[in-house]
Amino acid sequence: MNIRPIAESDDFEWIVQLQNETAKRFNPDPTFLGIRGTAEELKEELCSSNAASKGFAIEVDGSIAAFMAVSLSPRTKNGYINCGFVEGYGHLVQEMVDKCSVIVRENGGQKMFKFAFNKFGQVRNSEISFWEQVGFISEEYSKVTLILNLEDWKEPQEFNNAHIVPATEFAIEDMIQMLIDDGEDQVADLISQQYLPQKNPDQVVLTLLDELTNEIVGLALYRVFVHNQGSEDEFLDAIGFGLYFRPKFEISKAEKRRLLHASLLSMKQLDIVHAVSNISLKDFDTFAHFVREGFDGMGAEKNSTIHLYKTV
Repeated sequence: MNIRPIAESDDFEWIVQLQNETAKRFNPDPTFLGIRGTAEELKEELCSSNAASKGFAIEVDGSIAAFMAVSLSPRTKNGYINCGFVEGYGHLVQEMVDKCSVIVRENGGQKMFKFAFNKFGQVRNSEISFWEQVGFISEEYSKVTLILNLEDWKEPQEFNNAHIVPATEFAIEDMIQMLIDDGEDQVADLISQQYLPQKNPDQVVLTLLDELTNEIVGLALYRVFVHNQGSEDEFLDAIGFGLYFRPKFEISKAEKRRLLHASLLSMKQLDIVHAVSNISLKDFDTFAHFVREGFDGMGAEKNSTIHLYKTV
């Protein structure tokens, strides 16, 4: 048995299968098919000349029995891990966690993140317990995926868009640092990776500004995704839709709902059909507003997620 860096000559089809089988063992939904993409995508992610991820494998009798990859954030320097192991070989994970911790620390990061599946409202299960045994701590709130059919959504009869404005490129950079300062590293990474205008012209970011100071107190963001592009069945969805409100400000329920309405109205203007959100239960007001507007679960009662982190 030995641990080594992943190599370009490795069997990435097997590694992807290993990750998906591990995810399915932990997932409470028996219909869940896995989380990983293609072998080619994983190989590119780990072995290309500009790869931002590093991976390790542990071989037993000449075959990979466990695998872990850590993806490094260019903004926060923290790491995000993916893992797979043959059933019965979970004891190999600790050594790979230690290796990945060193990489994150040398990169200047302070934390390493992993997400686990859980049932809606669940606070304990085998996957959470497993990762806690290798040094991870569960965050306080889980996330759930919700969807809204905008064709069924009833628009407000009157809407006031005062102090809700699109973000400029400069404002987005400001928001990234603002979120880091607020302790929202994961949201900062999300915006940094997916929502910068020079990278993705298909993103929408709206800001809610304080009436007196003009400071950003809340933001809404989503990506426009084209389904069946070029066909007669082509349509648009808003994916990754999220609302975030700064903890240092007291924001009324009415203001939160107003930003939600502004976001949904902007989607209607773009002829978007569905809005999909992976929403945190941390802000119950926001969750309640989503449900009130007609957002419903996508198997949410079986398949929500919770993040875990390890200080390195």
